[in-house]
Amino acid sequence: MSIRNIYFLCIAVALSFVYNFRVYAQNTNVNVSLESNVKQYCDSISTLHRQIYSDSIQDCNITPQLYKLLSPSIYYRKTINDCLKINDCDKLAGNTLPEKETDVFDELLLNLYSSNVNLLTMHEDVLDGVEVVIPEEKKEQNAEQVFNGVFKSQENYADVDDVVDDVRIKVTRPNFWKTSCVFTSQFTQNYFSENWHKGGTNNTTMLTSLTFKANYNDQKRIIWENTLEMRLGFVTTTNDTCHNYLTNNDRLRLWSKLGVKAKKNWSYTTTFEATTQFLPSYRSNDRRTYADFMAPLDMYLSVGMDFRPSFKNGNTLSIALLPLSYKMRYIGSSDENIHNATNMKNQDKREDFGAKFELLSSVNILKNLTWNCRLTAFTSYEYTESELENKLRYKLTKYISSELYTLWRFDDNRPPHLYDDNLGYFQFREYLTFGLTYDF
Repeated sequence: MSIRNIYFLCIAVALSFVYNFRVYAQNTNVNVSLESNVKQYCDSISTLHRQIYSDSIQDCNITPQLYKLLSPSIYYRKTINDCLKINDCDKLAGNTLPEKETDVFDELLLNLYSSNVNLLTMHEDVLDGVEVVIPEEKKEQNAEQVFNGVFKSQENYADVDDVVDDVRIKVTRPNFWKTSCVFTSQFTQNYFSENWHKGGTNNTTMLTSLTFKANYNDQKRIIWENTLEMRLGFVTTTNDTCHNYLTNNDRLRLWSKLGVKAKKNWSYTTTFEATTQFLPSYRSNDRRTYADFMAPLDMYLSVGMDFRPSFKNGNTLSIALLPLSYKMRYIGSSDENIHNATNMKNQDKREDFGAKFELLSSVNILKNLTWNCRLTAFTSYEYTESELENKLRYKLTKYISSELYTLWRFDDNRPPHLYDDNLGYFQFREYLTFGLTYDF
């Protein structure tokens, strides 16, 4: 393409700009200074046009900004920097008008760079006497070809430093552990005067629980879940002549499950569970002790398969079939009544082999309403022990929540005199709490 043709092309682009800019100025009331620069630009174009036909451009007065537009094949670094300043966000968003004529020229060049990049053959260093010419083969390459070329040539690199030079990559080991802790504390107090018309019993109740979880999941093969549950509650009654207070909730439980992925949602799994309590347990108006710390202590070790399907919204389900299970019950107390209540007269330790079943689920019913269920059953093929635990928790605020707790228990390994005519070997307990909750 000859020089004359290039100049004609520039003139056509410039005239188009003048027309669009005048329409823009009429609609947005561009200031007088900007209009005078447009007039100067038009006069310069006319002068250039006349001198091209006269083959003489010596007397043409072209400013540096006009020269940039008349030589669009040069890439100017300063144009990009001026247009993409962080403090010019409003200008880039089109919320304000350009305040200087240089802003107009820079925006025109930026539009050229983005829409007709194939016209650029030289860098601004050519103005300093250094000519940087873009090879023709690179001009014809598109982004996809360049991207594919890098991956096709990856086998030629021996080190990542050959590809990444100035970028410093810091690789950190991922943390596969996820820990959580839930602390709850509820307190209730009731008082009745002696002449209260309906009667009543003064009492004070307090329940505190702490549940700590530490779970490991490498997203490939290993899943290790650990739960430590501590729960302790007291109640005072004036009708009890033997005790000032009784424990109405006392539990210390450690549970752990280690799984190795087998296929899809199935895993080989091993579970361990140990359960006891903190303080001695009594009945109202009865001084005999029915349970104590480490009396009894129940421990389970089981091996089997775990089925764990995937759900959305954070819901979880785990069904463990454990055909090989070992149970040991230990009584670390010499109290004869504790031995009799656990059907271990004259025994401190008892071992049984059998099978176990575990079901654990967590369902987010609503945004702040969660239902947790735990079903366990162990059988030695001589007796069966089973528990069905349900916790319905509603979180009112960040620190206030309410919880409905129910526990069904079946145990036919008890002395015959503890058999209930209505429930048989079933046992049941329930409580509803409202109070402080803190998750961390």
